[in-house]
Amino acid sequence: MNVLFHAGNSLLVFLFVERLLAASPRESASTGRPARAHVPALAAGLLFALHPIHTEAVAWVSGLPEVGFTFFVLLLLTRDLPSPRGGSAAAAMAALCFLAALLFKETAIALLPLTVALDLLRSRPGPVPRPFARYGPLAAALAAYAAMRFAAMGGLGKMPRLAPYGGMDAAAYAANDLRFFALYLGKLLVPLPLNAVHDFTPLRSLGEGAALVGIGLAILAVVSVFGTARRAPLVCFALLLVLVPLLPVALVPAFSPTPFGERYLYLPSVGLSLAVALLAERVEARWRRFAAPAAAAFGLLLASSLLATVARNRVWKDDLSLFSDAVARSPRSEIANRSLGRALMEADRDEEAVGRFRAALEANPDSPRSRFHLARALLKLGRASEAVAEVERVMETSPGLDAMGVLAEAYGDAGRLDDAIALRRQIVALKPESAADRNLLGIDLGRAEHFGAAAEQFELAATLEPSEPAFRRNLDRARKEAGR
Repeated sequence: MNVLFHAGNSLLVFLFVERLLAASPRESASTGRPARAHVPALAAGLLFALHPIHTEAVAWVSGLPEVGFTFFVLLLLTRDLPSPRGGSAAAAMAALCFLAALLFKETAIALLPLTVALDLLRSRPGPVPRPFARYGPLAAALAAYAAMRFAAMGGLGKMPRLAPYGGMDAAAYAANDLRFFALYLGKLLVPLPLNAVHDFTPLRSLGEGAALVGIGLAILAVVSVFGTARRAPLVCFALLLVLVPLLPVALVPAFSPTPFGERYLYLPSVGLSLAVALLAERVEARWRRFAAPAAAAFGLLLASSLLATVARNRVWKDDLSLFSDAVARSPRSEIANRSLGRALMEADRDEEAVGRFRAALEANPDSPRSRFHLARALLKLGRASEAVAEVERVMETSPGLDAMGVLAEAYGDAGRLDDAIALRRQIVALKPESAADRNLLGIDLGRAEHFGAAAEQFELAATLEPSEPAFRRNLDRARKEAGR
């Protein structure tokens, strides 16, 4: 699905840029005729299609919201060229597309300022719809989305601030936002090295070097937008296409343990593609003596982008390959080490997984998730006593049904059957309709030679889930043992 959306988005970038340039024609200095729009548009579409920064959004299933909402945003922007369409059918189409984009991801709200900017900046051949007819359908779609979100979540949704960015003051948040703003711009222009898990030490003040670089780039961006609005409106819009979708990303450091994601550059890269198209148009129309070397340079850029994308796709082929690469690039990242540990467990390389989970705990000793998975790996290796110690620490800070289940299993494997049975009974009390948990309680009761009680649990499990033959076999075995 992601690949299909990306193919559609690449085509839409070509169509959008071609229509945008055709609606604002420039004359060629050599011929006096309007410059062709399809050549620069083709350059934009190819660059968008092959840009290595898109690998995460296209190769990862979790990138579907990015490629999905971008498709509908581009569809709406493209259909309004060369001039916005009026009528009830066009209004319904606009509302449905915007609603679909919002349902994919809230970042699609960037369409509103982008639409206003496009209307203000470009030339307008033909009649212009009244503001209500133009923006009313988009407002209606936004209202419908807000209503659905309130109904589903009881509000806009609360996001807890997570470590290591939780608890900062406003200046520290601003410092990190500016640092990531600079990093996003840099990664868009030079997408190397790419990494699934970027690891950062939080900034604490606006006086740190990375924050100062971000401040400088932010000032430059604002000055560039206002400076090009009249003299080069399409350049201004290309800048806005990069900057506006990045604004919601400024919230990420406060609410995510992974504050930097390459997939967030998917829509902003449309702005870069438009900027390249504008440069190609200028070369074709005004600087034709540079056309041949410019074409050669662009061909080299596309070839290197293709090679980088193919190489990066190989990294994304499976979790083991992906997180091995992430650990190589971010060896002190808790998330990278924990994710690699889980991939190693899936491959039955449990001893190596233990090492990765311990590395994750070195990076963050207070992580209950890394400690929980360490306990699971130790259990698979038959080191039940060590597993008990680890998961008991998890229960001290983050008690939950998953941790209770692993601890009960560890107790049983360590020979502490009374503790295992007591914990299993607590789980069953919390999940009385769970056939699987009743079956596990019955197994531990049977191991403790309480065959009558075990038979009761197996019978309840078989009643709750009669299609599972293992529960019936366990029941027959327990009844047979109880009858001896």
